[in-house]
Amino acid sequence: MEHLIAAADVRGVPITLSPSDKLGGDVARLHAFYRRLGFFDNIARGKLNAGRASMVRVPGNFAATAQLPPGSVSCCSRA
Repeated sequence: MEHLIAAADVRGVPITLSPSDKLGGDVARLHAFYRRLGFFDNIARGKLNAGRASMVRVPGNFAATAQLPPGSVSCCSRA
């Protein structure tokens, strides 16, 4: 997954996905895993070309300046 994220960052493209339990995974754990990798909930669907995917990760250079939808969680914000 880290190689995929690095390639997307180099190319400046977002990654979208929708965690599912179809293959036996726990959706809550999958959401937590993807959040740790920089994905956030796609509350404002349709923005960032995310379409219907439930989670999106913007490229690394863009993530620092991105305006996240209210209620979204970002790995990049530190308290």
